[in-house]
Amino acid sequence: MDVEENVTTVQKVSPLAETAAYLEAIGSTLEPDDPVVRNPGKTRAELMTDPEIEKWLKDNQARIDKYRPIVESEGSTAGNAAKSFLKVCENDRKLTIEYLAKIGRLPEALQEELAVTG
Repeated sequence: MDVEENVTTVQKVSPLAETAAYLEAIGSTLEPDDPVVRNPGKTRAELMTDPEIEKWLKDNQARIDKYRPIVESEGSTAGNAAKSFLKVCENDRKLTIEYLAKIGRLPEALQEELAVTG
């Protein structure tokens, strides 16, 4: 299975759309202090403040910005770990933006950016 195929089979929802039930269904270890465990039925995004969502998106973009040049400069010689991590980050971002827009929590600055570039 190639990197892209692996990412799309494992990650079907945004990390911010995860619920305790979803995590249990995919076999994740549930920590008792995890907010989604303490609030069954709620997603991570529903439990986050707007500044926390903005920070998550900025951190995610920073990871993409860090790994994309590595993968692009090394081309086919970039390690599978770097390629896989970049694909995961890009997929997370795409799914998260779609999810946040769907639930009306997409930060205004990102809405404006997407309107200009989209």
